[in-house]
Amino acid sequence: MKKKSVFIIIIVLAAVILLVTAFFLFNRPKPSSPDNIIQDEGAMVVGNDRDEHGCLGSAGYSWCEAKQKCLRSWEEKCDENASTDCGIENCHSLEITCGPKPAQICTEIYQLGDRCRQHAQCSFENGVCRQTENPSFTACKDCVNGCLEKYKDDQIKLFECESRCE
Repeated sequence: MKKKSVFIIIIVLAAVILLVTAFFLFNRPKPSSPDNIIQDEGAMVVGNDRDEHGCLGSAGYSWCEAKQKCLRSWEEKCDENASTDCGIENCHSLEITCGPKPAQICTEIYQLGDRCRQHAQCSFENGVCRQTENPSFTACKDCVNGCLEKYKDDQIKLFECESRCE
């Protein structure tokens, strides 16, 4: 009989401990709960600067009436008639292709003339994306073409010559 009483007491104590633990686990405030947030009166909450359209100004968004959406002006133009991007679409060579889809990722394989591409630029002229005339690019391109003529049969000398083109 004594063993039975001890066993019942242990089961009752275990049940009480389990209930108390469950109570504290399930009744604590959630981390994202507004009850947890302590604010000084008049303090601005970071990220709480949305305008009347819901655009988050601190992240650079503003309302575009023409497109009826929030956008970042450096990522997308608000004017619905204008193409938003103008850049170099191809990754290698001296022939530059300008257009609305600039290359985002290029291979790291160096090709003849890649050194000159740092001087190449595209911009809108009369609403059309085209290569901007740049004397530095033109001089570099002429130099590389001269190397190509002179050393077309010797790749090592060709690339050495091209490395001196600026």
